[in-house]
Amino acid sequence: MEAPQHRSSPRCRNDGRRSNIAAAGILAMLAAFAWCVWAEVSLCPTKNLLGIPCPGCGLTRAALAMVALNFRGMWAMHPLAPVLVPLFGWIVGRAVLVEVGLVARRSPDPISRFPAPVWIVLVTAVGLVWGARLAGYLGGHPDFGL
Repeated sequence: MEAPQHRSSPRCRNDGRRSNIAAAGILAMLAAFAWCVWAEVSLCPTKNLLGIPCPGCGLTRAALAMVALNFRGMWAMHPLAPVLVPLFGWIVGRAVLVEVGLVARRSPDPISRFPAPVWIVLVTAVGLVWGARLAGYLGGHPDFGL
């Protein structure tokens, strides 16, 4: 059994610095992301490299439309946004809380909580919606020159 750490031990001091560095890194990434959204810079590597939209193209703008309670705009940007945006927010939000030390690391991660059939259905739905949008159905892809 390991001896309890005292506040003055180097291990505790390093954990505090690590949390501060992690929080600063997370804030820097959020600021960079916010700037890209504000400046309308394309964040999609698939679109930037291959010239075709990825399966998630439109999700950022759909999330912004959801926040603004513009559900028609959200649907036009990505029809699976009501499912994918909260799921992604939960997974990323929990990872951030674990990294800054507000949630215990030993608790199961969100991905392991869902049974495999749920993930199979979700990935299949994303693929089908992507294919339909590439074919021009469901309003096509919301490109808007980004």
